[in-house]
Amino acid sequence: EGNYVVKDSKGNTISGTGYVTTGSKVVFNTGTDTKEYTIVVIGDLNFDGKITVTDLAAVQRIILNATSNPSEEVLKAANVNNDTKITVSDLAGVQRYILSNGTYIFK
Repeated sequence: EGNYVVKDSKGNTISGTGYVTTGSKVVFNTGTDTKEYTIVVIGDLNFDGKITVTDLAAVQRIILNATSNPSEEVLKAANVNNDTKITVSDLAGVQRYILSNGTYIFK
């Protein structure tokens, strides 16, 4: 028994219509123990909770090694097909999602 709170990447509590984004945190408190987990929204590389051409360009930069030291969360968000590396397949998945107006499901 306990409670939880969801916070954005800046530590502010998310409530109502706020977006859960890559980098958001879920904090569980049991009264005797607190655990914090970081959320990764697949395809959301810029931590805004939406998957747009900005995220598509970010995947491309990772593939081209044009991004220095992307965070673990960004790398997980970019790996949309959940294999071991980020490739054009991931880029195509983000593109399909955008072109489908959010109806394409990552596989």
